This record gives sequence, structure tokens and C-alpha cells, in this order.
Amino acid sequence: MLMGKSNMELQVLSTVFRPK
Repeated sequence: MLMGKSNMELQVLSTVFRPK
């Protein structure tokens, strides 16, 4: 995963890897 691009990417990853 690429880190250091934008907070948006982190938010998207958080939603994708969000515990159900």
C-alpha cells in the first residue's frame, strides 16, 4: 500500500478494511 499521498486514501482504506 502507498502511504503519504493524501488523507483521502487513508479514509478509503479505512472504509474498505472496516470491521463489520
